[in-house]
Amino acid sequence: MRHATIDLETMGTRSTSAIVSIAAVFFEIETDTTKEFICNVDLASSLGHGATIDASTIYWWMQQSMEARESLLPNLNDLPVALKKFATFFAEHNDERTSIWTHPSFDPPILTNAFHACGLVEPYKYYQIRCLRTLEELYGWTDIPRTGTHHNALDDCLYQMEVVKQTWRNR
Repeated sequence: MRHATIDLETMGTRSTSAIVSIAAVFFEIETDTTKEFICNVDLASSLGHGATIDASTIYWWMQQSMEARESLLPNLNDLPVALKKFATFFAEHNDERTSIWTHPSFDPPILTNAFHACGLVEPYKYYQIRCLRTLEELYGWTDIPRTGTHHNALDDCLYQMEVVKQTWRNR
């Protein structure tokens, strides 16, 4: 597949922030074919690997929907296990021509730091990363309906996929 989205839920906004959920979706522009991944991460494990939290982000999470907060709780994985699962999934579908749509100043630095903190290598190349915020700004995508739970990493990936598809179809 030629496109992917990545989304993290974290307990901060710095590149060292604790990850609590990782999601990715591989997709084709012209079809409904997707390959989806979601994995929740035990906050204590993230912190145990040197990640940080921000009080302002904790307060922000307290203001999010119950569904968003509860989506972080089931099936918790230690950080290295979650990253290995993500890397395996990603390697199965990625090639160096895949465009990875995300928020490049947020998700990739946090993921990279987490991979390095666990002695692992991220499963993508820096030059694959593309900016979703640029698409949203240039094309004014404020009217794409959101489905699922806002701030559930997988649901956010599926929304991001729609932004890319709409942009591609209307360019």
